[in-house]
Amino acid sequence: MPSKVHKSLDDAPRMKKRDAIETRTTSHSYTPYLPFGSLVYTAWVLMHRFSGINSKKFSTIQLYGCGDIRAPNLFGLRSQHTVHSYFGKTLSTEEVLHRHSLFGYYSLGLNENDKTEWRNRLTKERSLRGHFSKTLRIPKTEKLNANLKWCIDCANCDQLKIGFGTWRVLHQLPFISTCPIHQTQLCAVCADCQSPLDNGTKFMLPGENCSTCGSSQFTKLARIQNAAYISLIKQVEDVFQTQPKKFRPVAWNALMRTYALSFGSPRDARETLSRLICTRWEVESEDEISDLLSYPLGRGYIQSLLSGHAANTPLAAQLVVLDAMHSAFAT
Repeated sequence: MPSKVHKSLDDAPRMKKRDAIETRTTSHSYTPYLPFGSLVYTAWVLMHRFSGINSKKFSTIQLYGCGDIRAPNLFGLRSQHTVHSYFGKTLSTEEVLHRHSLFGYYSLGLNENDKTEWRNRLTKERSLRGHFSKTLRIPKTEKLNANLKWCIDCANCDQLKIGFGTWRVLHQLPFISTCPIHQTQLCAVCADCQSPLDNGTKFMLPGENCSTCGSSQFTKLARIQNAAYISLIKQVEDVFQTQPKKFRPVAWNALMRTYALSFGSPRDARETLSRLICTRWEVESEDEISDLLSYPLGRGYIQSLLSGHAANTPLAAQLVVLDAMHSAFAT
């Protein structure tokens, strides 16, 4: 059963009131510093609060230069305006997208042309309509949760360091229910009234009380008891920060060819990889990983990756394959 988490003076630092956020500025005197990996929606919330105006549309226009961006803007639309309005040109548009939006994760498996094209669209466009094609390697069955997720340990660390909690980019990935840094179960909804702390419309920050009922208790997501899962989410954190090129189609195909050459036939290579993955995840078949994560990571994707067809498979499937390979070599 999901468990409740209760913040008190005994077990966690109390979150400051919304009007008492400590200002650690960027080059703009009124915009608080945003740590690496903080979702750009955090900037939206802070700008709204510091503007002193109750109109959320006005805050949206301030940040994005238009009033029709839909919160929470997980992919960093209109970053060409955000670099001026919030970051004061201390970051480029590409850095904003890589550090503060899901572009920093989903773009890792794209070739340079597709990545550049998508980045250019995100910097200027106001809507994600038409963005999720096969080229972007986001499965049709993948659903981004409307309720923003957060880690109480991250919120407490942020509170101690910068004076307020921040929404984290990677916490919003659909298969992430545990914090990659703290291995703490994420929270999303109030334990008392079941309302989300924020769904992109409330302009709240992690660690604050429920805006609906005032409760400080939040329900933790169910724990996935699997060592391979912990390894997976740690890899997600690592590649998000380091931005390696090995997942791009050309580099990946070369890696898979090298792997396949060490076997007598392509069939042997596929069967061995399948066994490695199943052993690593303690399942009978790769399809059970999909069931475990409620995320498309089945046998079909694994076989496509080994054949060098990475273009239409989720990045997480590549991480699963590499992790199994590394675990075999380590033993």
